[in-house]
Amino acid sequence: EASSLVPTARLGKGSLEVSRTIQGYWQLAGGHGVYREGDAISNMGAHLNAGITTLDTADIYGPSESIVGNFIRNHPNAIPCTKFCCFRYLDQIDKNEVRSRIQRSCERLQVPKLPLVA
Repeated sequence: EASSLVPTARLGKGSLEVSRTIQGYWQLAGGHGVYREGDAISNMGAHLNAGITTLDTADIYGPSESIVGNFIRNHPNAIPCTKFCCFRYLDQIDKNEVRSRIQRSCERLQVPKLPLVA
């Protein structure tokens, strides 16, 4: 069970409570050196045990969403925060693209819906 040493914050009027310290996983994109997925998963476990429940990833971070998904599948108190990365003007993106990309993120993260998208 996660430690209460890391402060949390409730987002909006809903019930989503996240750790104020967020662990990012952009390194899992693979362009920052070699790593073993098992080591990354162990790292996630250590952070979760320390009270860091919020795991930051993005659809453009290569296998990061899938690796985070493998972790949260067995740790339901871990909260994935992914980003919808857009390198175009918003008027150039339609609802179907947004829906499709969010669905692919859900599949990679192995969740029915995303609790937090930045």
